[in-house]
Amino acid sequence: FSMSKDFGEFARNPENYSRYKPKPPSARDPNLYTNGPVYEEILQKTKFVESYKFCGLIGLSLITAPLTTIHTSLQLSVMPHRNLYGDVSGVEANKLANIPKEITVQDRRRYELLIKSGVTGTNKPFRAPVYTGYFEVIQALMRQGFLGFYKGNLIGMTHLGLTGLSRMYPMHHFKYSNSEFYHGQSNMYRICLAIMMATGADMLLNPLYMMQSRFILQNRLTNFSTYKGIMHFFKKHMKNPMKLYLGYTVHLPKNVLTIVGPMLVSKDASKTMLIASTQLNGILTYPLITIARRLHCQDPAPGMLPLRYSGVSHALKLIIKEEGIKGIYRGYLCYALANLIMMVGITEFSALGERMYDLQYN
Repeated sequence: FSMSKDFGEFARNPENYSRYKPKPPSARDPNLYTNGPVYEEILQKTKFVESYKFCGLIGLSLITAPLTTIHTSLQLSVMPHRNLYGDVSGVEANKLANIPKEITVQDRRRYELLIKSGVTGTNKPFRAPVYTGYFEVIQALMRQGFLGFYKGNLIGMTHLGLTGLSRMYPMHHFKYSNSEFYHGQSNMYRICLAIMMATGADMLLNPLYMMQSRFILQNRLTNFSTYKGIMHFFKKHMKNPMKLYLGYTVHLPKNVLTIVGPMLVSKDASKTMLIASTQLNGILTYPLITIARRLHCQDPAPGMLPLRYSGVSHALKLIIKEEGIKGIYRGYLCYALANLIMMVGITEFSALGERMYDLQYN
């Protein structure tokens, strides 16, 4: 649903001239009309359609949450950390299970702790897990219960909704309320304005993005979780609120790629072309998302990632050096599938909102 395209179709309709008697079109944009009632009708339709999209977002988030949890868990699996601790090469859980009579008291306690914590392989309780593949992540999440697949989902859904609102309304204000000024500027100005607004919104909401990363990384089981809830999270970071903005520098380059790419695709392009464009955009931005996730979770607190990266560029170089290109694309298949479901679903809910609006008001 393209609001600018809808606005152009509305303005070209001769019947609307008698309804609103708009001002003459701009010399630079033949579809530009700055009449107040036109803006009010567009805003009304926008709010109506966005309400349908928001309802769709809630339903789709329930479908894609397990995929988000899986790909984020793999993004946060820092492979060099497998050899970071001295006792990683100790007696493994499966070996302990096979020798119950010969096991020492200390190893028995460690084995019982492993079983209760739900960790897999050589991962230890109270430490950030390192998963080697999709199956190992799924197995570990199953041990944390069904809700293990929905860790951080409420936070992620809130973050997506607020991000959409904080981006949409300021841009619509420029496009339609101050349309003569906005449409009188160059395309470069419009692109830069969109990037600035999107980056500002993302930086403002970075604490929610960071919270989602940490809630996915932590063990969901009560006795082993780092944060007991949302209020506990904020309480722990009240003394040093700047920690809530770890990884904020990723948002600018990510938004440059996210906004400039789709603008190169025609609005009249086929669905297949739009899907291909979205997936290509995901390939380009995924390394930045991986870096942001890892920067979010660097903390001396139990269950978080030990300090390893000093910034975005350092993280990119070190991940490629230590883990190869595969390291920055860990979990990408689940991410691409979740993105595809979200994009197709939101498009359908948007179209449904338009049809319902036309039935109700026309």
